[in-house]
Amino acid sequence: ADRPARAPRGSRRAPRLAEVLPVRAAAASPPPRGPSATGSATPTFPGRAATGGITGQGLPRGNARRSKRATMWTARGALLLLAATAVAAERLDHLSFEPVYDDVDAGGARIVSRGYRQAGTTEVHQHFVRLTPDRQSKRGALWSRKATGVPSMSAVLRFRISGQGRSFFGDGLALWIVQQGYYVEGSLHGFQEKFLGVGIIVDTFKNSESLAQHRDVTVLVNDGTRELAQMMETVDGCDARVRYHAERADFAVTDSSRLRVVVDDLKLTVSVDEHSTGEWMDCVEVTLPLQSGWAKRAHVGITASTGQLADNHDVLSFVAYSDFAVMESELAEEATKRKFALAGGTAEEQATELSNAVDGLLGTVEVLQHHLEHEMALVKDHIKTVTAKLEQRENVAEGRIGDLEQLINTKVEGSLEERLSSLESALKNMVGKQVNSGIEKQQEMIAQFKARMGGWKLPFALLFLLLIAAGGGLYWLYSKFQKLPLP
Repeated sequence: ADRPARAPRGSRRAPRLAEVLPVRAAAASPPPRGPSATGSATPTFPGRAATGGITGQGLPRGNARRSKRATMWTARGALLLLAATAVAAERLDHLSFEPVYDDVDAGGARIVSRGYRQAGTTEVHQHFVRLTPDRQSKRGALWSRKATGVPSMSAVLRFRISGQGRSFFGDGLALWIVQQGYYVEGSLHGFQEKFLGVGIIVDTFKNSESLAQHRDVTVLVNDGTRELAQMMETVDGCDARVRYHAERADFAVTDSSRLRVVVDDLKLTVSVDEHSTGEWMDCVEVTLPLQSGWAKRAHVGITASTGQLADNHDVLSFVAYSDFAVMESELAEEATKRKFALAGGTAEEQATELSNAVDGLLGTVEVLQHHLEHEMALVKDHIKTVTAKLEQRENVAEGRIGDLEQLINTKVEGSLEERLSSLESALKNMVGKQVNSGIEKQQEMIAQFKARMGGWKLPFALLFLLLIAAGGGLYWLYSKFQKLPLP
């Protein structure tokens, strides 16, 4: 029989699905003996048994090797195709992360996964990721290193927004599915205004200037050219109570909210589960004015920011799928999943399983106690170190204060004495100058008067004339008095 020419070594490839399935079907059911259904006889080769199998004894060596190689390629291609089919409907692990977060980077810092970068004030704990603390003017982000790689995807973001503020708090967090491979800090909830893709904003601050446009959950779509004002001309979103007051008596770390995002090429659907109870509320369903297949090149980012007002913005998990039905199935399974359930079997087997479970639980508790003791020892040592440093600084501060007091006293006393001495000297000089000036003026006046009077004779003559005039006047009065009649 004629055989096809052997392909060059560099051009070999795994067989396609159409090439594999007939071979697998033939392998599952051996060819019929004798004439086929079409009436033609089944071709026979030297060494082929009556059952249709190859014995390999009568087949030439080269043909046997080629047959084994073809079978190997067929099986390998089938496995690859089956794996690709399975992956197409499974979780997107390079975009997903869930607690417990035990991975660390080369610097020893905790990370959510190798598939994400973190920026800003983001801090990863074992069971949650804090993008921003309850402090003003903070920004944090998580950004995927790889694109989604699929044209359609479904995802669930579990988060918690909480803080001490009763009436004033903000600003919120955002989930981004955009064609940008790295994070750029900006004013739009921690990200830049211009982007290519979609952003789902969870805004907890109600600005009085744009109250009519406010939605607790808002969808923003941008083709890379639009400003925020243009995107806000048409608002798509809904209101949802997804913020927790941390000072309430019923607040717990188990409180959380969820966003479910479904991107079906150019169709976007957003749902909200306000308190992670499984009660999903339809929020947005919109057609995206983007190019078909845009999501395949998009990256996933989660950002948060605070301004004059603040809140804790925590991310608990993010799980992405390439198939919505698979996601719904896993969510339903998670809702009914038990922490522990006995498998079937005899009572003795169940007792053994229960004993193993309790033993494992006790081991976990022991580890937790050890971990808590270790952490408390670290806290105690840290407090002791901080207290010693504070005492040392207090002693240094007291010494410095004493030195400052002494210096101030010295400076003040010295300066007062110097000032009093200088004031006394200045006063003496001023008084002396004034007295000398007065004496000089009196002497000058006397001299001027003497000069005007012309010596001592003139005043004596004037005095003599005054005496004569006075005597004449008295004599005249006496004469008048004598002429008066007696009574």
